Amino acid sequence: MSSSLSHGSPLRRAMVSELTLRRYAPSTIKAYVGAVSLLARHYNRCPSRITDEEVILWLRHRLAQGLAGHTVNVALHGVRFLWREILHRPVDALKLPKIRRTQKLPEALSHDEVRALLDAHPKQTYRAALHLLYGCGLRISELARLEVRHIDRATMRVRVEQAKGNKDRYTVLPRRALTELEAYWRAERRDSAGIPWLFVGRRRNHLSTDAIYRAYNEAKRLAGIAKRGGVHALRHSFATHHLMAGTDLVTLQRMLGHKHLRTTARYLQIVLESGRDIPSPLDQLFQEDEPEAT
Repeated sequence: MSSSLSHGSPLRRAMVSELTLRRYAPSTIKAYVGAVSLLARHYNRCPSRITDEEVILWLRHRLAQGLAGHTVNVALHGVRFLWREILHRPVDALKLPKIRRTQKLPEALSHDEVRALLDAHPKQTYRAALHLLYGCGLRISELARLEVRHIDRATMRVRVEQAKGNKDRYTVLPRRALTELEAYWRAERRDSAGIPWLFVGRRRNHLSTDAIYRAYNEAKRLAGIAKRGGVHALRHSFATHHLMAGTDLVTLQRMLGHKHLRTTARYLQIVLESGRDIPSPLDQLFQEDEPEAT
């Protein structure tokens, strides 16, 4: 196959089709195809005519430019997918030295910051969307693709279907989020009969992730929040605040849809560094023996 990876090319269509067939997430498809497109532009050649050695040189060059190790690894996985599944080439030579990953804690918002942000946006659609994003601990792609049938008022749960890793799960539906959702339904959703999506965007499709990003940034600006970070901070905040409230790690892992418990356990460090008083078992053990202050 000698075609380039330009828009509409057979090679690009084949890669997107195979990724879609294997149920890769839209964000992963975009990242893989985008990485291979950058590779083709770098050498001004079709990827099918680029050698393994040239791929490694390009990846090392991107690392030298200061790109995060995760970003370069995603590019490597994208090239490996094209080699293996589309071009039917061996991938054993496509390796990089193990990249030492920097350990960065997720940045969570405080309770007051979340409260101010959720109440800041003037449009009810986005107020309801942001309430669900935080209240249910959703990823932005999961929120965008929620359907009406996923909201279970009887059990106060939200069903998240075919999320990251192609897994289904349930998470909590807070009463405040349901109240905002009902207000949105009365104000802006009643005339969208026959559309399965909970939040409707252009052309009767689901609300785009870009629209949610913009709504979050606008609400953040209106709330006067100066902390860095994007919309994923609401998911981080959901996890951190649940741990502060006493939710156990396994329950939180299931609500977040994490494959590994160690991923969820990262949020324990945020709680420890938050300055929040943590009761000591030793003090509690001898609390009854302490004399009362006079």
